[in-house]
Formats: sequence, C-alpha cells, structure tokens
Amino acid sequence: MNLLTHITMAEIIYEQVKNQLPLDKNAFVFGNIKPDLTRKLLRSAHIMDHYLIHVSNQTKVLMRGELPPKELSYELGKLCHYVCDFFCKYHLNYDLFTLYGNHFFYEWKLDFHLRTADYRKWKPLYTIEESRSVADFIFDMRRAYLSEKNTDDKDVRYAVSASIWLCQSVFHFLLEDSRELENQHLQANSVLPMAGGQ
Repeated sequence: MNLLTHITMAEIIYEQVKNQLPLDKNAFVFGNIKPDLTRKLLRSAHIMDHYLIHVSNQTKVLMRGELPPKELSYELGKLCHYVCDFFCKYHLNYDLFTLYGNHFFYEWKLDFHLRTADYRKWKPLYTIEESRSVADFIFDMRRAYLSEKNTDDKDVRYAVSASIWLCQSVFHFLLEDSRELENQHLQANSVLPMAGGQ
C-alpha cells in the first residue's frame, strides 16, 4: 500500500479504537508510514514471508508494558503497517510485489476507493479472542481473505480488521497484566486482623 493509503488506514483504525485504547494519534499515524520511509523496503518487500515473525515477536515486546504511551503507539503503528500490507493483493507474495506497474496502479486505485468510501459506520470482521497467537490469527485471516472474491473494499476490510484486532490484543493483554499486578499488590499489602484483637 502506498503512503497516503497507510495514513488513511491509520486514521480509520485510530477512529475505530480511540474510545477503547489510549493511543497517541500522531505517533500511531507516523508509525503506520515509517516502514515505507526506509531503504530497507527496497531490499525486503513487506510480505508475510518476510515480516510475520517480526510482527509476532514485536507484539510480544509491546505486551511487556515497558514502553511509554507515545512510543507504544508509534511501535504499534509500525506493526499495523505490516499487517495492512499482508492484506494487499500485490503484497501476497514476492512475484506479485515485483509487478511494479500493476502494483502501483492497484494501490492508487485502492487509495481512491478508500477516500471515497464511508468507513465511519464500518464494523471489523473479527473481535478479540484472548487465546489466539498473532501468527495464528493472521494465518486464519489470510485464509479467509484468499477464499473471498476480489472486491473494491476487500483489502481494506481485512487490513483494518486485522490491525484493530492487533491493537486490541496488545491493550487487552496490558490491561489484564495491570489488573493482575494490582491484585497482587492488594493481596501483599492487606493485613488481616489477628484472633483476639492483636
């Protein structure tokens, strides 16, 4: 997907999750375009074969809860960039990726569709399931994506749905971890009265 499409996708994802998740919008949007602002793109196409393990591993890093909110938003944006690319027709494999003329035209057409469609009332395809790994979820989404006929909004629906799921999964894990730590803290600091009033 091109830079403008990634910006628009980031804004759609942000609007879908902003009331549930404490994302820094500017950092998140910048993260969504950052992978295309590097020379590495010329050496390593943004396809699942090259980046799924990276996305899976980095998601685990984010789930540790060690990053401040702005940096977390930026890093999560970068992961959403790759996930969105996983559901773009010309990022399905390296052979398609290197059909540069078709690839370029398709992504501009996709961007036009994205800018003219009304995604404000749009609902994600999936909701969070706590027990699923990132890789398993993306593989399942890819299978569903490949089984569906091509339409103007197919790439957008799958890319945005997978990215929303990723964002929700990270924050769900952080929230659960935070609650567990709070419960441990309360248990450690609660003093039960001794029998006999002592």
